[in-house]
Amino acid sequence: MICRTCGRDSYHIITRYTDGRLEDTCNQCGNHQMAPVYDCYFDKPGTHYNIYDEKGNAVFIGSKGEKSYWMKRMKVREAGDRIHGASSYDPTYARVAQRNFREQLEKGA
Repeated sequence: MICRTCGRDSYHIITRYTDGRLEDTCNQCGNHQMAPVYDCYFDKPGTHYNIYDEKGNAVFIGSKGEKSYWMKRMKVREAGDRIHGASSYDPTYARVAQRNFREQLEKGA
């Protein structure tokens, strides 16, 4: 990836939204070792209408760290995939598929 600050090809880039613009810090032009890794989805800076402050106003989120902070403060977390990445897991179908698989193994197919 190319760092927007120094223009070099870097393997670790941190992007922050500061003063209305995106700023990069990479392993070559900044201190990348002190950066925490946040486990939340962040696509772009903007107002997130699902996260509110104490007054009930939607919060402007500018980075993964900021989103992680507000989610922790409001005691919420993002819902992940239900079964290791499968978003359409059907327990009935899983039981039938498992039974069919066992029957095929017993037949020696």
